Amino acid sequence: MATVTPAEIRAWVATWLESLTSVTLREAPRVGGVDGEASSVAHGSFSVVMADETDLGQMRQRPGGGTRVRQTVIVRFAWRLRPGADQLTDYDAALEAGRAIVRKMIARPTTGALPIHVMYEGTPNRIEMDGGKWLLTDVRFSIDHILDLSAVA
Repeated sequence: MATVTPAEIRAWVATWLESLTSVTLREAPRVGGVDGEASSVAHGSFSVVMADETDLGQMRQRPGGGTRVRQTVIVRFAWRLRPGADQLTDYDAALEAGRAIVRKMIARPTTGALPIHVMYEGTPNRIEMDGGKWLLTDVRFSIDHILDLSAVA
């Protein structure tokens, strides 16, 4: 199996999700800062957060090669909740957007894709921010792959 870098995985996830109609703009992981700067975050924007990475213990770590790891990837997206009666409609739309992200990630292409295995782990956070005007959702995945340990140029 070919080796992959964390940056390649982050870029693949972001590019793969951009084809969804529910989430539109890719952002840096700062999208978590909705509470402090809500006016600068776009509705439906998302970021790809590279969280913990765990070696799967194959004891074959060699410079120039790779080691099998499990990388936790969090897709964090912001959804605008309009005031009034529309708020429940918007909340349900945010739930559907989360489901669309899961479906898209699980349906990864088999040709031309990175040598990775994607598993949905859950949605650990749905937090209302900025006085209930935003719903910030984290969708968590595990991606198994062989981490590239070759020298950096």
